Amino acid sequence: MKSLDVSRRNIIAGVASCALWPKISWADERGRLKDRAAQKDILIGSAVDFIPEPVDPSFLELLTQECNSIVPENAGKWKWIEPEPGKLSWQAMDRTVEFAKQIGAKINWHVGLWQNGGMPEFMKLSSGERTDFEPRLDPYYSDRGTLTPENYWQRFTAFIDGVAARYGDIFYRIDAANEMFLGSEAGTNSNLRDAVGMRKGMWWRVAGGANGPDWLDPFFHYQRRAFPSARLVINEFGIEADERNQKDKRAALRQWIENAVTRGCPVDGVGLQSHLVADKKYDTQGMAEFCKAVKDLGLDIYITEMDVDGSKLLPTMTPEKIDHAVADYANLHVQTLAQHGQLKEITWWGMRSDLNYTAKRHKAIGVLQPSLFKSDNTPLPLYNSLLKTLEMVS
Repeated sequence: MKSLDVSRRNIIAGVASCALWPKISWADERGRLKDRAAQKDILIGSAVDFIPEPVDPSFLELLTQECNSIVPENAGKWKWIEPEPGKLSWQAMDRTVEFAKQIGAKINWHVGLWQNGGMPEFMKLSSGERTDFEPRLDPYYSDRGTLTPENYWQRFTAFIDGVAARYGDIFYRIDAANEMFLGSEAGTNSNLRDAVGMRKGMWWRVAGGANGPDWLDPFFHYQRRAFPSARLVINEFGIEADERNQKDKRAALRQWIENAVTRGCPVDGVGLQSHLVADKKYDTQGMAEFCKAVKDLGLDIYITEMDVDGSKLLPTMTPEKIDHAVADYANLHVQTLAQHGQLKEITWWGMRSDLNYTAKRHKAIGVLQPSLFKSDNTPLPLYNSLLKTLEMVS
């Protein structure tokens, strides 16, 4: 693999070509949520993509008013930065970083190591090596895949070094490892999940996952050396509901965290994606116990990709009632994390509902409102209820 040819000076040229961001024109009362959260030492953030451009100026204005934390939704993923070996594309990430700087927001990076996606085709296992055709193995293999136990470390370290060379130690939080676990949906299929609940993804396979859960530690250590100031988190989804699958994954994540801290792995916190599903029963007690255990280890909790899927409520509830149900569910989650853990961040996977992945996935833009704002930038019930929730948090 060709090493990443980058220079800190190169970013200047990319940023210089950016259009000026819109000037602030909203009333002074905007940004109440950000201000309220700041009183509790909690950041309010959003994902934003400069893929494709142009980005809706009113959305950028909304983020300017409401956020003090920004994360690239796709631009920071390996498959966007280096779609082909040595073929680098920094433009979208450059613009995300510059936008965060211009509005005075902290910049997070998603993602350092993704077990379940986000990789260019050449960074996957060769399809010729595949022996089990379980569909859930599809993200790990490609006809153009050339990832092996012999080259994975050189490729990973070159990628991390390239990002560090371009941006320096600027990131507040890094999703150092993303989607590393599977719950009981894997069943008894030993090709999907190992004995401690870790997903047998491509990185697990090439980096010695069969030898035990400490296979992940070197990836954290290398990112710590490259970004000494960043908060390195292990980022996971689907652990909040009161159902066997999610409880199983939560237990596996907790066990890994406890053991990682004992081993001296430089993990600073737990990233909870928090793609919540409003028709599932929330496991308040289980999540409270999880948050307390994380706090007792001296680690923080970060909500990294929040939204609420209310699609299954549509047949029985009016849109107005769904909006309130979404607000109630989200606030139960935030309240549980803040009361029982050390909550440091609430980042939305698109702060405006029409730009949120959940609404897009269900092809229900304008019907589903999974985030804080409508398409015209007016706040939904979730916004005001979250204000009240943060006011009650001690």
